[in-house]
Amino acid sequence: MRAWPWVLAAFLVMAGCTEGSTTTRRPAADRPVVGPEGTFWDAVAAAQLKQPQRMRYVFSVRFLHRSILPKHERRDARDEADYIEEKRRQLEDLKGMSSIVEALYAGYCEWLGRQLADRFVETEPPIYDIKFRDGFGAARGPNIARVKVNFHHRRDAARPTESIVVVFVQEGDAWRIDNISPDKLFGTFTP
Repeated sequence: MRAWPWVLAAFLVMAGCTEGSTTTRRPAADRPVVGPEGTFWDAVAAAQLKQPQRMRYVFSVRFLHRSILPKHERRDARDEADYIEEKRRQLEDLKGMSSIVEALYAGYCEWLGRQLADRFVETEPPIYDIKFRDGFGAARGPNIARVKVNFHHRRDAARPTESIVVVFVQEGDAWRIDNISPDKLFGTFTP
């Protein structure tokens, strides 16, 4: 009778050694671990703290290019390498426009701050459009995600909720804001 607890303990130790070892084959994540909503909440934090310089980590280069140079050509990427090449070309087009880029960051930070004033924010679950994967099956490349964002009035529930759709592009393991619809500031920052 005294051996029974020891036998049970030995059995549990042996069973524990065979389950979940580091060599267990695991499937690749089908999308980045941090979702696009995290990027949106980074933008919210920048707006609440009135720190427009933090917006540089939130927006994609394509967003900047489209907002500042709306009539310039932009190509759709066929793969991650093509996306990186197009991003490099767009950065070249934006050279010498750092003051406009900084004004864009400040403008969107202020706009979002006004949207947040006296409202609470709800983000709906993202809708993913995963077209690009790496050799392990993980989402990699300029994949797209859409998040509907609702701004509810705090003091007047009878007022209609304002909504926007934020489109994100995957850059490596991060999501960047690629488009906002409706974008009330579009065309404001053209040279």
